[in-house]
Amino acid sequence: MLAALARILPRALRVDRIVAPGTLWRWHQRMAARKWAQPRAPGRPPLAGDLAGLMVKLARDNPRWGVVRVQGELRRLGHRIGAGNVRKVVRSHRIPHRQCEMTAGSSFLRAHAATILAVDFCHIDCAVPLTRLYVAFVIEHGTRHGHLLGVTRSRPRRGPRS
Repeated sequence: MLAALARILPRALRVDRIVAPGTLWRWHQRMAARKWAQPRAPGRPPLAGDLAGLMVKLARDNPRWGVVRVQGELRRLGHRIGAGNVRKVVRSHRIPHRQCEMTAGSSFLRAHAATILAVDFCHIDCAVPLTRLYVAFVIEHGTRHGHLLGVTRSRPRRGPRS
């Protein structure tokens, strides 16, 4: 409309124009594009219902899995989805998240305590003979019993230096 009105103006006023005809044309195109454009839906598109159901099933069936593990299993099944989306779906279904790493470590120790041994080598300074004794011992985690491997006065030799 502005371009049409600009043509009606007398020639003397058209010489001192403020806006070029190409600029008016671009403004018109943008206005028409905005008028006929469909509004965008806010936010990300929703997840498919079956995918959300699969996430919930994996999280409920495997309570020790974290969000990243569920995401990895979904990736193995061919679904690429972010850990944040998995976290939102799991929280929205009120599934408790996996306990902290400390719990996982302590459950490992409880499960394997019967087979774990801790070995230590230390020195003890004796006050009466004024000597240093070197002691090697083992502790069984399952029974919490200590076993003395040996005591010596002589200083252990160091291995070859590299």
